[in-house]
Amino acid sequence: MAQPVTVPYVSLGEVKEYLQINSNTYDTRISNLISYACSVVESYVGREIKNNVYTELYNGGTSQVFVSRLPLNSVKSITEYDGSTHKTLIGPSSDGSFVSGDFDTSTITSTAILKTRRKKFGESSVYFNGSAFISANDPETGNPKFDFQSDDFTIEGWFRFEDLSNTKAMVSRGDANTKIELSYSPYLGVNFRALNSDTEVANVHHFTSTSSTSSYYVPKANSFSHYALSRENNDIRLFIDGTLVKTQSTSNSLPSISVSTPLHLGKTGVTGSENYFKGYMDEFRVTIDAKYTSTFTAPTTPNATDENTVLLLHFNGKNNNSTLKDDSRTTPEYIWNSETGGIRRYNAGVQGVTDISVIPETTFRNFPRGVKVTYDAGFTIIPRDIKVATLDYIKILHKQTQENAGFSLQGESGKSHGLSANFPPHIRRVLEMYRVVM
Repeated sequence: MAQPVTVPYVSLGEVKEYLQINSNTYDTRISNLISYACSVVESYVGREIKNNVYTELYNGGTSQVFVSRLPLNSVKSITEYDGSTHKTLIGPSSDGSFVSGDFDTSTITSTAILKTRRKKFGESSVYFNGSAFISANDPETGNPKFDFQSDDFTIEGWFRFEDLSNTKAMVSRGDANTKIELSYSPYLGVNFRALNSDTEVANVHHFTSTSSTSSYYVPKANSFSHYALSRENNDIRLFIDGTLVKTQSTSNSLPSISVSTPLHLGKTGVTGSENYFKGYMDEFRVTIDAKYTSTFTAPTTPNATDENTVLLLHFNGKNNNSTLKDDSRTTPEYIWNSETGGIRRYNAGVQGVTDISVIPETTFRNFPRGVKVTYDAGFTIIPRDIKVATLDYIKILHKQTQENAGFSLQGESGKSHGLSANFPPHIRRVLEMYRVVM
């Protein structure tokens, strides 16, 4: 189980405003008091207040496990030991709900193979040897999911280049004259280009310059980096490892491409000029919304699906396997409850059965410490009552340190209170509402 981590949930500015202190004289002391007070409060209530990501291990053999921190905001990933390997389970949408069937899953064909030795997340990544590629078909004849035109969209994934000597196609759809393509070029760096009947309608690339030389952006060889292309209204943005590196404003519509034309990963659709990618890819996702509009923190856990996700490839599986699947609409293998912190093993048809039923509940496989859960828990917005209680506790601590130093704050009562867990009654009443009793 991950060790508790105290993340201060009140700021220096908030404390100084609460104490009506305008100078910087006591900043160091107040910062120390903030860390101490937050730690004491969290020790008393038995939980971390501010949200954070944790990883915990549980025994299998039960239908449900309960995380130790609340409230449970989201489950990032679950692996289940099956006797030989740790299998990554498919989860629900990012908010815990089931996604609708508005889109069908794509059929994936691949000559690239899974490799367990190198991966960004999960069990494995997919390896392109310089002549392999992946195709994802678009089954939506009446509602094409890869035909973006003027709509918002995001294409993202983790790429690990092995060869940077020439142009490498990362993602493409179309032919030589009408296409969209995200690629790497020694001259332009990572770039996105769209052609409509040989007319260029988008060209977004990144390069850097210094005072003395001009050099194009070169990805780090043999290291995973996150690349994302996102369109919001008329702005097409390119992100590298979460950093916004280029924005192009254009009112041009991206080309309409026949629904029968697949989305390619690792090559172009141009015969004789495939520009094969060589390296590894992990956690590839396509959505029909703009996931990113400004610099962000690159994902630290696997992607989750949602209503706007139209392609999701986790690339999890056995070594050297080439069978891949789209998990954008896969029935989840677990569900979770934010209030109780319970995570239940789930199979379709079992959810909702009564305690007395001929349908057995699905359980996690019965291996000790075989269920590994990574989740986000705690308050993303700190409740006002616990924040004020903590500020008042810091006020008491600050006053006592001042009195010990021969100073006092104007208007403060001379009545003393015991510290540590012996909180004044008005603070204790608030903390008792958040206390977890094991």
